[in-house]
Amino acid sequence: MESKMSFIITHTIKNVSGLTTDLGPTETHFDIPWRVKANKRDNDNLDLYFNCCLNNSSNMWSVLAEFQFKLKSKTGEDSRGQIVMKLPKLVEEFVVDNQLTFECHVTIKDIVGISQRRKMDWEAPEERMTDLVMVVGEEKTKFHVHRVTLANFSPVFKAMFTNPQFRESSDKEVILEDVDPDAFKVLINYIHRCDTDITDKNVERILVLADRFDVSVMLKKCEKYLMKKSKFGMEKLLKLAETYQLVDLHGFCLDALKTTKQIANVCQNIDEMGEHTSKALLKKMKDIVEKTELYT
Repeated sequence: MESKMSFIITHTIKNVSGLTTDLGPTETHFDIPWRVKANKRDNDNLDLYFNCCLNNSSNMWSVLAEFQFKLKSKTGEDSRGQIVMKLPKLVEEFVVDNQLTFECHVTIKDIVGISQRRKMDWEAPEERMTDLVMVVGEEKTKFHVHRVTLANFSPVFKAMFTNPQFRESSDKEVILEDVDPDAFKVLINYIHRCDTDITDKNVERILVLADRFDVSVMLKKCEKYLMKKSKFGMEKLLKLAETYQLVDLHGFCLDALKTTKQIANVCQNIDEMGEHTSKALLKKMKDIVEKTELYT
């Protein structure tokens, strides 16, 4: 979990030999968008940049932040600072399989003119607002939550808290041993505050919990994220769509496959696809071939 006003952005340049400019994806931390950038200059210098990407022309806002880049060499030694380095030296010391991974360690010192959402501290009880403690994961992270709120979003929680046959209906603490605490935090943030922080790093873990506890609105949020923002490949998206019955995502992926070559690329591991996806891909391939033959 992120510490107070600090975060790390990790980015991999996947084609160092052909590098001109490489922009990392925009990441939001503390309600502010950020991005890293790598640029190769004519003199073979590699420059790494860190930018705040807030798109607002007003001069009434500002962010003061300290940042430091970190590269790890092939020998395991760290290189830190605002990196400016000749590419030949970089390739010799840091590049593996034509790829370079670096981290940007950021500490925000001051924010002016940008509203910050209140961050909930689920590990601390809030008087009159919570009535249950969920003890989550191997580290037994405690989340102080509200039974009725959870029950309103989840039929599973509703049954757990209202059926007298379940001991959870009367217990003051409920233990969830096999649950990821970071994903659970995202889930209850949405349930209690309609606040989401879905990323490619956590979306699969959130889907597992949303499916397990039947939180349909969270499943839909994840589905929209996968359709609009995720960098996952088509094969992975189709697998997730079938695993969690994400019908809109499934249709979105199938509609995006326009050629037999695209379908063939996705079908390389068709044995690992679900039944619905396999049938849909084969039917789409057949339809495209027949349509092509009709007009030739």
